[in-house]
Amino acid sequence: MRYVRYFQSTSLYLILVCVISSSNAIVLHPDSGQPTEKPADAVIGRWDSNASFVVIAPNAIITTRHQKTTPSSVEINNTNYSLGEIYTTTDNSDIQIAELVGANLANYVPVYTASDEENKQIILGGYGRGRDPDKDTLTGFQGKEYGYEWGSDNNETLLWGTNTIDEIGELNGHKQLVTDFDGPDVSRQYEASIADYDSGSGWFMKNDSGEWYLAGLSYATTLHYDDDGNRLYQSWFDSSGPGPSTQDLNYAHRLSDHGDWIDDTLETIAIPEPATVLIFTLGGWFALRRRTI
Repeated sequence: MRYVRYFQSTSLYLILVCVISSSNAIVLHPDSGQPTEKPADAVIGRWDSNASFVVIAPNAIITTRHQKTTPSSVEINNTNYSLGEIYTTTDNSDIQIAELVGANLANYVPVYTASDEENKQIILGGYGRGRDPDKDTLTGFQGKEYGYEWGSDNNETLLWGTNTIDEIGELNGHKQLVTDFDGPDVSRQYEASIADYDSGSGWFMKNDSGEWYLAGLSYATTLHYDDDGNRLYQSWFDSSGPGPSTQDLNYAHRLSDHGDWIDDTLETIAIPEPATVLIFTLGGWFALRRRTI
């Protein structure tokens, strides 16, 4: 995973660092619960022990590249699938599509192709570290609550939450969907941030017809350090000191910018029957070799 870096002091460091152990799972406020209106659990899978992925065709998945692992198989709903050909972009972006050998999955989501993601509500889903339920809320200056410790150091738990895309940003030369982590007093129900081990997990939106689409892949979140430079495994919805409020920022690769490459790649992969269906996306009518869930 990649991170925007904070120190526990009020200084903000806009440094991206690549952590080979990857990124992001879902951190929720206490007593939040998880949304029931969401894509099927089976559209999210585990990529090795350090990332997630999303199923976008009966035998194809999409994930990030920066986790730098290439397992021989991946896991969906406790079932392992062997990886076939892996496809990467020509513009060095941090996404890849992999074929699942012999798979013909019923649950998958098409990629969002319109460019109107800003201010849309999303559902986030991924495997990995959530909030530690056994730790108290973090408190700072004059007892102010500001964040949470992360839980188990693995990517074995699927979690879902919600957020809103605040803006379209840019990191490392590529467009990103950006959300922040609002505090429990101002956030919507199921407000969520991301943490370790969910690089490649999904940011989903629903169209007016009630169909789910994949808008982004989790890429980066804010990374915190103490004043001695030690990393803190935490998510913050406020500053720890007396200064102005700051929330963690979360970034996802904007997949609408890669729609042509994704469609061309899926055309290259032999999609099992039923092959072609006509669906309506917010970008117009077109034929896809995949189904909505």
